[in-house]
Amino acid sequence: MKEEHYTYLICKRFCKFYKDTKDEIQCSGYTLLRDNLTEGELRDLSDYFLDKKVNYKKDKELYELLCMKCDFKNEGCDFIAGLQSPPCGGYIISYNLLRLFKF
Repeated sequence: MKEEHYTYLICKRFCKFYKDTKDEIQCSGYTLLRDNLTEGELRDLSDYFLDKKVNYKKDKELYELLCMKCDFKNEGCDFIAGLQSPPCGGYIISYNLLRLFKF
C-alpha cells in the first residue's frame, strides 16, 4: 500500500497520469525510492528536480531496474512503449539522480 507523503512527493508532483483510484498498485520507482530514501531526503530531491526541464529517454539501467518489474508494465506504459509521453514520477526522480552521479 502506498504511503501518503511518499505518494505526494513521487506521484502527485511528477506523474502526469497519477490517479487516486490506482493506489493499490505502484510503480517500481515508487517502491525503490520509498524503501531507500527518508521522507526528508525525498522531499529535498523532489523540490530540486521539480522544475528541471529534461528530455527523458529510456535508460537501459533504469529500464531493467524499474520498468521490467513495474506493476504498470502490464497495464501499458506509454513512455516505455515509445509514445510521446512523460515517464512516471519514480522514473523521473531516479533518472535525475542518475544524471547527477554519472560522469
